[in-house]
Amino acid sequence: MRYVEPRVGAPQTVTAQCTDSEVIVTISPDLLGIQKPVQPSDLSMGGCGVTSPAGAQPFVIEAPLQGCGSTVEMQGALIVYTFTLDYNPSPIDGLPIVRTNPAVVQIECQYNRLHNVSSNALNPTWVPYTSTISAEDILGFSLVIMSSDWSGPSPSNTFFLGDLINLQASVDSTNHEPLRVFVDSCVATPGSNASAPAYTFIGNNGWVCFLNWELEPVSLLSMSPRVAQSVMQFQLDAFRFYGLTTSSIFITCHLKVTLVSANVDPLNKDCSYNSALSQWSSVDGDNAVCSCCDTSCANPPPFRRGSGAPKHRPRRASK
Repeated sequence: MRYVEPRVGAPQTVTAQCTDSEVIVTISPDLLGIQKPVQPSDLSMGGCGVTSPAGAQPFVIEAPLQGCGSTVEMQGALIVYTFTLDYNPSPIDGLPIVRTNPAVVQIECQYNRLHNVSSNALNPTWVPYTSTISAEDILGFSLVIMSSDWSGPSPSNTFFLGDLINLQASVDSTNHEPLRVFVDSCVATPGSNASAPAYTFIGNNGWVCFLNWELEPVSLLSMSPRVAQSVMQFQLDAFRFYGLTTSSIFITCHLKVTLVSANVDPLNKDCSYNSALSQWSSVDGDNAVCSCCDTSCANPPPFRRGSGAPKHRPRRASK
């Protein structure tokens, strides 16, 4: 004897109504269309069974759109929810036989997207990523030894006395409003753990200036015009610590930023001493902001834009 596979999903044996929040599936007892009624306990949809009262026909399963094993995908301008109705016959009358085969019926609910999916822009209702990151002050600072022509990082960190060390401080402002970086202070030590002795060559007693003492026979430190607001480049004469056998120098700098739209002022500046002109000069062009470099920038004198910088040398370091 050979069994012929029955036709699955005969017309109108399964219907579905899709609402805003659920799908209502109606199933005829003659699911297979072969005059063999199915049992409601043999029907399920993603683990959800028949919800209609016992004995009621046709059978009904009510399922939330995001439940009962549903999957969702975007198809062009449509959102499609897909369900699987399973029929798994169980033995009847206590006999170890069944008279129908399992069946699977796919059910889809299709909805138009709520927003325009063309190339037209949509106005966001969330806080932009740039604002979020800026508010959290998550910034990428770097201090790099550069090659002699500033074209990239130096291939070597070995220098001889008399060499110039090119240093570049920068901040990555990719996801921020435009930023201007400042070198707030720099200190050199013979070890990486802030070991003594320590030589502060930028910043002293609240100064935010590139120091250049009268005792130096040549320029100890000089800065270059900005190549970008987010970059500060300066040169340092190579040196070593007196009385130490080690030739290693560790440089630690504190960097800070302001918005490019903010004015440079006595507390947010980079200045170096110009020996030829006998005055402090600002890398950003307004030398008046350097007026506190001979005193203490922690409590700078009144700032008068365009008033010019003082015409005298910085004070000697105390011993």
